[in-house]
Amino acid sequence: MRNARLRRWFLPAHEDAIQLLTADISSPKLGGVQDLLEEIQKLGRVPIRQKRASTDEAKNEENLAKRLASARSNGGFLPEHEAVIELLRPAQKTSLENAANESPDPMATFACEADNKLDQDLMLLC
Repeated sequence: MRNARLRRWFLPAHEDAIQLLTADISSPKLGGVQDLLEEIQKLGRVPIRQKRASTDEAKNEENLAKRLASARSNGGFLPEHEAVIELLRPAQKTSLENAANESPDPMATFACEADNKLDQDLMLLC
């Protein structure tokens, strides 16, 4: 297509149609960002890039994190979009605080050694 444009094979009407079609596909401002924000809100927190995503949920979160990074780097993210993302960050912090205040799961490993659910989870990782 680039060669056709350089050789001016397209009429002005064709160029206009091509620009409209490519704008719908490539422009994050025309709905792609809104869809991304809706998916992030369904997740309930800011997606995190994971080194090894094994479950489908982890793979979906990895995909969301990549799309978020791409939207930010392409300049399609407006300050209003960033504000929506920032609203999800406190919810993420409170879930960690809740885990720190929760008693350990008695059916899981390290229940006797851990002081709270967060400590138990950290012991499981080591």
